[in-house]
Amino acid sequence: MTENDSSDSELMALQLANANTYLDTADLITNPDVKARCLSQATEAHNVVANWLLSFSGVRPKDEVQKIEDGLRKVIDRLALHSSDERKSPQTGRPKEM
Repeated sequence: MTENDSSDSELMALQLANANTYLDTADLITNPDVKARCLSQATEAHNVVANWLLSFSGVRPKDEVQKIEDGLRKVIDRLALHSSDERKSPQTGRPKEM
């Protein structure tokens, strides 16, 4: 493994940390515009990591890929929670009627 390979993995770990920071902020923010921007940034970080995994997972050490996949799975789960929250009525907490 080269120094660049290690740097790539570290960069992906930082992307996951950024995604989680944006999601933490979205959890705390009440302003809908700021929340939407945070979720957008978290989604963008998720996409960067997912694309990296698709491109490089076959040439990376298995434990390294597993660690990034586990972190990505947690981000996906958190994004899904926000997605389901958006479909609920703020007043009742129940799904919005269409």
